[in-house]
Amino acid sequence: MHRTGLVQVSGINFGNICEGKKDIDAHLDAPSLIAIAFDTVLPKILTFGRGFPWRTQEFLIRDAAWVDLAGHLPTIPYFLAQCLVQSRRAPKTTTFKTKKFSLMVVVPAVQWNQDPHAVSTDLDDYEDLDPFAAQQEDEDPFGNDLEPAHSLSTATRPSAKRAHIRGKSDSTSSTVSPPRKKPAHVFCLPDRDDLKEALKNGGSMDAARAPKVYDLCNEDIQFHQIPVRPLADILKTPQHHSFGLDISNSSISQLTINVPLCSMIGIGAFKTAHPGWLTLSPLSSSGLGSCTQQDVVIKWPFYRPSSHTAAAESSTLKIACYALADELQKLLNESNVLYWAKSLLNFTYKYIDHCIDAASSPPSFQIPRVRFMDAGIALAFSHHSSNTQGTSNQAPTADVKAGTFSAVYLLEEPVTFDGPGNQTFTKFIHNKDCEPSLDDDEYGYDLAVFLAFTQHIQYAKTDGLAFVSDYQGSTELLTDPQILTHRCLSSSVSDGNDLFGDGNIASMVDDFEMKHVCNYYCKWPGFGLEVYA
Repeated sequence: MHRTGLVQVSGINFGNICEGKKDIDAHLDAPSLIAIAFDTVLPKILTFGRGFPWRTQEFLIRDAAWVDLAGHLPTIPYFLAQCLVQSRRAPKTTTFKTKKFSLMVVVPAVQWNQDPHAVSTDLDDYEDLDPFAAQQEDEDPFGNDLEPAHSLSTATRPSAKRAHIRGKSDSTSSTVSPPRKKPAHVFCLPDRDDLKEALKNGGSMDAARAPKVYDLCNEDIQFHQIPVRPLADILKTPQHHSFGLDISNSSISQLTINVPLCSMIGIGAFKTAHPGWLTLSPLSSSGLGSCTQQDVVIKWPFYRPSSHTAAAESSTLKIACYALADELQKLLNESNVLYWAKSLLNFTYKYIDHCIDAASSPPSFQIPRVRFMDAGIALAFSHHSSNTQGTSNQAPTADVKAGTFSAVYLLEEPVTFDGPGNQTFTKFIHNKDCEPSLDDDEYGYDLAVFLAFTQHIQYAKTDGLAFVSDYQGSTELLTDPQILTHRCLSSSVSDGNDLFGDGNIASMVDDFEMKHVCNYYCKWPGFGLEVYA
């Protein structure tokens, strides 16, 4: 009798375990085949039935005819005789032919039923057929005799056929094969009260529940991701000295912007921030655009008109958009600041890791790990013709044709926080100071101390030329940095080309050694930094 149905061992349902092996030596005897079968199947039995009290020493190995291999003498090849067939060219001789054979690891029935709490069986279905059938010999389809070989292909997978072939030991055997998996189907009627409530609420669509599609603006964009480029690559490759728009490294994308003021994330001194979703085609391997409909923060620059009076005289904040050419220039400048900040912070961590690896003993403190958010420039393309301006001070001069560049946005990864209770956007170090902007009892102070230490490394290892400032964001992700440079660099830049924007205060670099207060990071000997104060 073959028992079929669902077997549950330690809460895990499984049926037959089937595994195959190739290139088995045809000269192997029964004990060797038993060892191979156990080595192949036993680990999976123990994995699927972890915690079940198996007695593996009682397991049996049977062939397709349900013959127990343990009853055969050692040193006698078990399957070799079945692989020797009569040669068609020389009827009195035999030739070797590879074949497939089945071996079964059989668990005695007493083990399946020993613990009613650990094993539950469904005995609804029984079959009088043996669960395993003998494999038919593989015939050569071209009628060619095969040369003698010394390998044999065997498989522990049972045949798909269900021929009734039993060995003599069947009548006295008390074992059964592992039962096949039988899925359970449960049908539940709906709760009347739940159905009534759902029908009442879902049967009508009012304006409050209507999709707010009118609040969304969809743009076809060309996306240019800001990379994290090693400082060494920036220094030795002129075209990498600044971030630029390279169409060969761009992606065609779909951007959805949540436009209404009520949905706005915030408004800063120079930019508005709106929520949105980005989908690249194809998806990026990492960073922004690595998944469809990825959440992004969409930033758009603005300015306050000169006619706008102080807030005391007006309760309404009046802002205006730049001309397209000015928008692009301002966002490229901001992207370039982020490009350099990413590189300098990456360089700082590499220096820290190098010093710790080279030290005779590690420091007593842990190194915080933060990064600047992923970001990129999005160039939108118009779906229709419209009038535009050349610069902020010029009147409209040309029409924008459908399919041409019509808008520019800065897309950023949303700032994440390290816990539900710590959702505060924090200014760690201001660009007009070299010390933490937080008190020692405020959240994020420890990270602010570390970021002040990174400024020390950057200042020292660039020979006093530059460092990152205006650190802000969360304890996991930083945003909107500023690069501060020595005044000798500003004097070499021609008029009209601001070096890293208006926030670059050269005096902070000039006075860094006087204003920076070294902390325990700076003073650890392994970093080899000069202590300023």
